[in-house]
Amino acid sequence: MLLKKILRRMHCLRVKLRNDLVWGSFGKGSRVIRPMRIVGKRFVHIGAGTVIMHDARIEAVYSYGTETFTPCIRMGDNVDIQQRVHITCAESIIIGKDVSILPDVLITDISHPYDDITIPPKMQRLKHYPVSIGDETIIGMGGRILPGIRIGKHCCIGANAVVTKDIPNYSMAAGIPAVVIKRFDFERHGWCKVNDNVIMMGGGNVTLLCARKAA
Repeated sequence: MLLKKILRRMHCLRVKLRNDLVWGSFGKGSRVIRPMRIVGKRFVHIGAGTVIMHDARIEAVYSYGTETFTPCIRMGDNVDIQQRVHITCAESIIIGKDVSILPDVLITDISHPYDDITIPPKMQRLKHYPVSIGDETIIGMGGRILPGIRIGKHCCIGANAVVTKDIPNYSMAAGIPAVVIKRFDFERHGWCKVNDNVIMMGGGNVTLLCARKAA
């Protein structure tokens, strides 16, 4: 019994050393400001010119209980991640280039199910759904990006917003849950309010309220 425990601990240590010591890739000119917590470094890929500020918590979850995963956290070039950002991934989180993530943001592709009432939620099998954030997007302070979400290009997510549905390209979203409040209109060359009476998820038509430009 003692030998089995020793062998198991040695195996866990080998796995930890293999997964936690070296980045999957680390772009030229990127910087990581400590202190911070990083789990599963070899599953994390960072583009060039990216900065991750102090007290970030980045976890590529490669094991949980008896389950094993092959996560991928991939950041494009020139990503700016501010203080105390928390990213947890068991499948895939893709962050495009030139993205800004302000302090205290949570991004996760993991859900703790509670279906079986005979087992505590933390002991049930994890569910995971990929997340992607498009190029040139900014996530406001305290934002929450939940599993399965796709945020488009050049979006602005308001402070403390909880994103539970996909956000189209060139959109501003805010609130709990987050809703799109403005879209960029390329015909009018400006940001337009979205009509409150129109539901704009699911690819349907959208009514935009725009101020006409003076002749």
